[in-house]
Amino acid sequence: MAATSDREMELLLSSFDQIYRDFKSGMEEIQLLKSNCQAETKRREALEIACDSVKQDNERLTKLYTNSMNNLADQEHKRTLEGLKQDYAAKFGELEAQISVDEQNKAGSRAKNLGFEPAG
Repeated sequence: MAATSDREMELLLSSFDQIYRDFKSGMEEIQLLKSNCQAETKRREALEIACDSVKQDNERLTKLYTNSMNNLADQEHKRTLEGLKQDYAAKFGELEAQISVDEQNKAGSRAKNLGFEPAG
């Protein structure tokens, strides 16, 4: 019976050693997973900061682009208006000259009809 008891004790000790090794291995795996989790958390936080920075840059660049486009549109509008002003000023001058010529022709025609000859 002592042999059986010794054998049972060895099996019990062997089982205890296996349980201890499994526990120790499990604890090491838990520590590794905690470490990996902390690293992933730090990486996520860094990515969130980078994402926020990219969002801010995007907003800043969007404002710059919008302002640039508005300035360009204003410049084009002013340039177009200036061109139209010049075109209309030239046409106005041409029409004034034409009116002047027509008035002179009309005056000459009236004088001729009244029997006056223009001096010249």
